[in-house]
Amino acid sequence: MEKYIINPKYALRHGGNKSYIISRQDNAEITTINIIHPIYAMMLSFFKAITKESAFQQISELLHLSASQVESKIGLLIGNDSPIQAGASSFPPQVIVEYKEGMKIDQYKYSDFLYNDVDLTMSRFDAPIDIICNLTLQCATSCVYCYADRKGNQHKRMGIETLDKIIDEAKKIGVIRFKLMGGEVMLYDGWEHIVHKLIDYGYQPDISIKRPMTEEEIIKWKELKATTNPIQISLDTAIKEHLYQILQVSDPYFEKIIETINLLEKHHVKYIVHTVLNRYNDSIDDIASLVDFFKNRKYLKKWMFDAAKCSMYNSLKYRDYKTSLEKLKPIGEYLQSINKQKIFPFELKSPGIPLNHNKLSKQQKYNLFENRTMCTGNLDAIYILPDGKVTICEELYWHPKFIIGDLTKQSIMEVWNSKKARDMFFLNQSSIPDDSPCSNCPDYTECRKYKHICWRDTLLGYGSEKWYYPDLTCPRAPFITKDIYLE
Repeated sequence: MEKYIINPKYALRHGGNKSYIISRQDNAEITTINIIHPIYAMMLSFFKAITKESAFQQISELLHLSASQVESKIGLLIGNDSPIQAGASSFPPQVIVEYKEGMKIDQYKYSDFLYNDVDLTMSRFDAPIDIICNLTLQCATSCVYCYADRKGNQHKRMGIETLDKIIDEAKKIGVIRFKLMGGEVMLYDGWEHIVHKLIDYGYQPDISIKRPMTEEEIIKWKELKATTNPIQISLDTAIKEHLYQILQVSDPYFEKIIETINLLEKHHVKYIVHTVLNRYNDSIDDIASLVDFFKNRKYLKKWMFDAAKCSMYNSLKYRDYKTSLEKLKPIGEYLQSINKQKIFPFELKSPGIPLNHNKLSKQQKYNLFENRTMCTGNLDAIYILPDGKVTICEELYWHPKFIIGDLTKQSIMEVWNSKKARDMFFLNQSSIPDDSPCSNCPDYTECRKYKHICWRDTLLGYGSEKWYYPDLTCPRAPFITKDIYLE
């Protein structure tokens, strides 16, 4: 008889007056959050590799409902192919799935979801669910398009004891994803210990590398059982001279990075590739060199293309390394021709291109703004810098306005509940200087309720001192004079 569990792709989380279904995303995927009534979370908690009939009966006894009433409420979530809306509760696809041997079974209890009142609108979480920890800003390359704030910060680091405490608390408070970033994670002395601890706690520490890995490191990565999610490799061209111009490296880098990919194939380690298009690789010859190299690879699972964006911290001007729309168009067409040939078992998408907000009509900006992606920084996520300082976004780095705490002196929850963190999230309109359209905007309260704005883009467009300016997609946003767009 079939047995059922909550899809291991999802995690349940309770927030006092509401419950959530949150995706445990793979590398490069976006977290999805569905708000549900706590009663639904209670019912879902019974699906621990038991038959649906047994689950319905146990739920019936708890809630004093008939089994048929329970089935009418929860049965639609068994193998549902599409999202489901049930009143104010929303559910993603495939909430409850058939149990197969070896699948993870979460040990939720219905008492985890007790409540006194209910509010199913989005609000700031009572604790973070998503943590990105930057172990080090040390790199093996100096990419012309680098967006990291590396100057003077490459040797900042926390000790292993501090990181141990952070990871222990993250597990205790129910953090769902704990991701490692760099620089190069494997240049942190003690990375093996950190990865081992994260794996023990059920986290998959996705990493992105430009530094070649040795065979010993790949074997160690496998021994640590860190291979559930693919390693992301940045490779912009297989034309050696062009790659060296982009990364500012020398021999034997090219041979070593090629060897790394061959070794990942040899040891059956999954990986994905990210290619950043810039003035040094924006030709079909460069992309074709990569296609020739990667075709017939068994463990390449995804390949992403983006145009290099303007960096806030780069000593180079954007014009010195950016590509052009004219160059990107034939590359997009070439990628589509590769898709038609079915050379790869996945689709290659045309390069992501930064949007030119100055060329949008007011209505276009309004539509974009109304449908903007929710900023998760300080809503449900934090970013830990190499020295233990906590900010709300990976590209804001040490900007003082966005530093909300210090984990060498505070706990995660002390930072999360700090006045600085709460004041930043619930930013009072009266604190906005008069030169910003936000200072007297009648829609300010609704705008900042939970979606907020992309602070990174605002700083990029108007400068770090104008952090209080609008989102670039806002219809009231001033004209952007900085060179941040492709032409």
